[in-house]
Amino acid sequence: MFERLKEQWVYGGFLFGLVLLGLWPLLNQSLSRPGSLVLLALSVYAIHQYEEHDDNRFQRFVSETLAPRGIGLSKSELFWINVVLVWGGLGLVLWLVERHHQGWIALGSALLLVNVVAHLVQFILKRKTNPGLWSSLFLMLPLGSAMAIEACKITSAAPVVAAFLFIVAVHIFLLWRMKRPEV
Repeated sequence: MFERLKEQWVYGGFLFGLVLLGLWPLLNQSLSRPGSLVLLALSVYAIHQYEEHDDNRFQRFVSETLAPRGIGLSKSELFWINVVLVWGGLGLVLWLVERHHQGWIALGSALLLVNVVAHLVQFILKRKTNPGLWSSLFLMLPLGSAMAIEACKITSAAPVVAAFLFIVAVHIFLLWRMKRPEV
């Protein structure tokens, strides 16, 4: 069963995103504004992942475009990155925002906005669309921007910059991992 979950996570995630979006007005009432935005980010990110990963689009894109001589990312790695790091990470950010300090929203905004920049850079450099480009521009960019503005109201620049540097470092590590040569 776990193997099938690793293979098909994106479809359950898409449905999860739609359910969260439908429940957002109800759940939103018990959250702070930053928490409400993070909860919305969980939904938006799951919908974005459907555009990006349906029919194995992202994995093919990586193999053909980003890492043609590298080993890319396996379906198992994509599962762990997207389900554990992204969903779990946003869940943790929501928990931290509501239970520790609202400034943690900076990490959620960085996750969305760095992903948007990655899609835009690929689009500009390759001069062609990439899986996830449209949802990153029309869903993640406005929401990530609202989250970044909220973060700047709540906390100083240092945690916001640190959050963005951390997410950029994670993306650089993943790019390096994709491009590593096959042994």
